[in-house]
Amino acid sequence: MKIKKGNYCQVCIKWLDSTSRKTIWWDVKNLEADIDESEAGDYFYSVGYLFKETKLHYYLANSIHFENDKAINFGQVFQIPRGCVLKIERLAK
Repeated sequence: MKIKKGNYCQVCIKWLDSTSRKTIWWDVKNLEADIDESEAGDYFYSVGYLFKETKLHYYLANSIHFENDKAINFGQVFQIPRGCVLKIERLAK
């Protein structure tokens, strides 16, 4: 993969995480209320350098080390499934 300075941008991604409910059996009324509550705003925000996109994921790095205008190292790579992404805000190039 060739990553050159200027071929990436800093972004803030708002996304939902997949969740497993703590209780095995749910009363329908309680489940509906729990779903409504989670739909109201349990979001995550991740900021980083968007350096790769695939059909399934976005890839962020919290830092990129360059030598002679070529990427040498990435710090803490984070992968977010596209289906979980609600919004991508470009912060800087």
